[in-house]
Amino acid sequence: MQLTKKNAGMFMLSTEDNVRRLLMTENFITYGYPNRTSIQELIYKRGFIEVGGKREALTNNKIVEERLSKYNVICVEDIVHELENPGDDFI
Repeated sequence: MQLTKKNAGMFMLSTEDNVRRLLMTENFITYGYPNRTSIQELIYKRGFIEVGGKREALTNNKIVEERLSKYNVICVEDIVHELENPGDDFI
């Protein structure tokens, strides 16, 4: 699941294989369905995007639009929406 550090997190689709993996590791991790507020806080506080080989914080909608406009994502709120309700490009 690519959780290599303490306090690391990730978003995963709820598939049969992923649920099986979560159940195998439930004594060691916490999991659940995030709400919109939690997703917003995480993205605004710890969200990064790779630009030219460097990580840049998601503080500017212009950066998001330049990198993700081909997926109809033009601002940070669109990223939050895609994480809350995965679209075809998320899968």
